[in-house]
Amino acid sequence: MNAETKEKTAKSAYIFYGEEQWLMKERVKEIKNAVFHDDQWALEYNLAVFEAKNITMKSLLESLNIMPFMGEKRIVILEGAELFSFGGKSGEEQKKNDGLLVEYLKNPNPACVLIVCNYYLPEKKNDSAYNKFAALETVKVEKFETLKPQAVKMWVKDYLKAYNSSIDSDALEYLTASSSRSLGILANELEKALTYTGKKRLSLEDIKQITTPTAEDSSYLLLGCLVERKSNEAIRALRNLIYYGSNEYQLLTFLQGQYTKMLLAKDYAKRSLSKQEMKKLLKINYDFAIEALLRQSRAYQEKQLIQILAMLLDCEMDFKTMSNVGERMERLLVEMCSALEN
Repeated sequence: MNAETKEKTAKSAYIFYGEEQWLMKERVKEIKNAVFHDDQWALEYNLAVFEAKNITMKSLLESLNIMPFMGEKRIVILEGAELFSFGGKSGEEQKKNDGLLVEYLKNPNPACVLIVCNYYLPEKKNDSAYNKFAALETVKVEKFETLKPQAVKMWVKDYLKAYNSSIDSDALEYLTASSSRSLGILANELEKALTYTGKKRLSLEDIKQITTPTAEDSSYLLLGCLVERKSNEAIRALRNLIYYGSNEYQLLTFLQGQYTKMLLAKDYAKRSLSKQEMKKLLKINYDFAIEALLRQSRAYQEKQLIQILAMLLDCEMDFKTMSNVGERMERLLVEMCSALEN
């Protein structure tokens, strides 16, 4: 076993947690490859995967103490962490299991690697719950946080570099502008783009043709129809969004937010603020997004934006007393398109 492989499997246990599941799963793959060296036979007979909600602590410890079958090491993967206090609940049973795991990890089976993948994300993140495990020499605790916008762009570039490929800057902006695209989704979209285009450098047109629209993308499509006064297309976009799981309340909130930003952007433009200043004030991460917002705001006069915001508020009030909110929402879209004509 070479030095790099030893480093990757130097611990008897790995506790992974955080929002970015794709990075976590890639790290699990890395450890599996380092232990099994792409040996499918060893993988089949020396890998055990359990869901924490479906296994007892006794059964987990028994599995950890099993010796490998005709191999150097076993891997036990625990999906979720409901057994322990850092997995969502913090009752007496979880605290007892914490203690049992700590005791095992003080003198673990040297022929077994435990990997805990904790997908529980508390509203208030408490990294201190992992301290007693991180303090053990046999354990490595790793946090997988959601990447910030600039880091996502760097990740895309690095991903493509591994395939000797690259991407145009406007295509990169477009691809990463949707906050609903996780790294897993981005990896899938990039793989599709590389496979179907056969290109070494991806353009904006390539990305637009290949990528699957997210709900967020479709919401902006609805907004674009409204800005262009295309009421029939706006209604079709609305019905499509509803069909695929969005609801009228979410979309109304989305439109209120976007038209409020348009009004603010128009005011900032009059005051000659730079795009960077606007991005900071409006909490927008991408140049691509602020340019689109400014372009949309120029399609309206200030009084029209104020009028539309009043329409949105009236619709919100009607939602509280009406049973057929879908019909009311469609009427709102027609009224918003008509506001441009006044």
